[in-house]
Amino acid sequence: MLKCIECEYSQKLYDVVTCGKPIVGEVINHNGEEVELCGCLMNIKTKIPDAKCPINKWYDDTIKTERIHVHNSHRMEGGDTETIY
Repeated sequence: MLKCIECEYSQKLYDVVTCGKPIVGEVINHNGEEVELCGCLMNIKTKIPDAKCPINKWYDDTIKTERIHVHNSHRMEGGDTETIY
């Protein structure tokens, strides 16, 4: 979440950090492209395994160390794998 805290597009109020305007988000011009910021609460979004940064500031190696989630896989009957987050 450090990248989110340091992001020029994040908004901070006390200990809450959001991606753009809280809840509603906003459209910004980032490196010449229009990008829609989501308005998500970053302390929640950064814990979602498949979540992505709208401006690609998260990198797999960085975000994996910053995310807090429990990942358990186990073999089910028939060889299928079930993943529980």
